[in-house]
Amino acid sequence: MIGTHKKLESVLVSEGDQDTELLVVQSNISNNKIRFMTGYGPQENSERDKISQFYARLDEEADKAEKEEAGL
Repeated sequence: MIGTHKKLESVLVSEGDQDTELLVVQSNISNNKIRFMTGYGPQENSERDKISQFYARLDEEADKAEKEEAGL
């Protein structure tokens, strides 16, 4: 869960799917776009594919934030 104040003009950027529990929110702080990510990563005993999929999605979201100049 991510909570923000309405003055930060936060917007939902993306959310995970049935395989990847991830939430990305963007807020405006001092005229800067900032992205916040929260997720529930697979546990160490999860299947390797599930673990790889989660971290690939996390990397993808970080790359998008960088390209859109929305620091993390």
